Amino acid sequence: MNFTQLDKRQKVLAGILVGTLLLMWGVPTIWDAVFSPYNAKYAEIAALDERLEQKETAKEKLEVAEWRLKDSKRRSLPSDPSSLAYQVWLTDLAKKHEFTALSVAPKPATRNGNEPFSRTRFSITAQCQMAELCRFLFDFYRTDLLHKVTNLSVKSLDAKADPQLEVTVDIEGLSMQGTTKREILFEEKQEQAVAKAMAKKEFSDYETLYAKNRFSRGYNGPPKPIIPPPPPTAPFDSSPYVKYVGHVEVDGIGEGWLLDMTVNKQTILKPGVEFEVAGVKATVVEVTPDYFTMKVKEKIWRVDHGESLKQMREIGVDGKPQTSPTVTAPTTVTPSTPAEIKPESTTNTAPTTTGGTQAASAASAAPPTGQTTGSIPAAAVEKTQAATPEKSTEAPVEKTPE
Repeated sequence: MNFTQLDKRQKVLAGILVGTLLLMWGVPTIWDAVFSPYNAKYAEIAALDERLEQKETAKEKLEVAEWRLKDSKRRSLPSDPSSLAYQVWLTDLAKKHEFTALSVAPKPATRNGNEPFSRTRFSITAQCQMAELCRFLFDFYRTDLLHKVTNLSVKSLDAKADPQLEVTVDIEGLSMQGTTKREILFEEKQEQAVAKAMAKKEFSDYETLYAKNRFSRGYNGPPKPIIPPPPPTAPFDSSPYVKYVGHVEVDGIGEGWLLDMTVNKQTILKPGVEFEVAGVKATVVEVTPDYFTMKVKEKIWRVDHGESLKQMREIGVDGKPQTSPTVTAPTTVTPSTPAEIKPESTTNTAPTTTGGTQAASAASAAPPTGQTTGSIPAAAVEKTQAATPEKSTEAPVEKTPE
């Protein structure tokens, strides 16, 4: 097709197509030709900035490493003689926290490759309780030294709530190269320094470690059934088995023997001496071969020979003997002599019999009216009166009729 034969509209479209193709090809070429040098410079500047940042980072790391190296040398164990000074410090720390059966054994120092330090190792074996072990570890890590615990072994020795523990603590300390030689463990003023990690820590922050001892050996099965406690039992009363068994005279003073058969224990009773047996606390008042009396809370009690404290009976109050009521024994009146009667033809005289003579004699021997023959217990008198009828002691008298 000849271009000249195209109409105006087709010629315009063909021009737009050719211009677009030229623009798409030519603009990048022109851009590269014009702006490539600038892009190279920008890339070079970015690379230099990155290298600068890397250098600055490396410098910061170097400064941190230098500070850490300096600080590590300050906290380092002394190079000579490190093991002895550190061993003494470990021993003192363990004794401070009441470790028993203590042994602090050093191990050979080692150094790996190009490390700028040597490793000093120790092994501590001892016996202690959980709280003491926690305090030891707290003070150990609070001390600003290059050391750490590499292994901790704990074994319970009994089944108590807070059992005795057998512990083994493996410790490793670092001795830096280039450290100033010193004869003491710490540098000047370093002994009072506290590690930064522990500066704001208190021992109470670790209470959960020892409040509940996890090394107590006990029952690990399902919960045991709750068994109610048995009802309380009445205390044993030994008073029926404490008896008055004997009496002796020692230097004219009577002594009684009170034997507690439950424990085969004998108590010596002397007037005025206090004693306490089978829950009875008393003071001895009188001791005789047949009985003894004692004062318990202002009351007088009596225990006869062969009787127990359970059988004691009260016989007085406020230190005064309690007397039994007295009873007057039956009395008789001596009859008057009958008047002489003149006999008549038949004389009847009072018969004189043996019984009458005995009755008269008894009557003449009786005491006057109102005179008592002795104090007799009321109960005994009542029994006697009930069993024995009254009898007249007067002799029968016959009168002769006038």
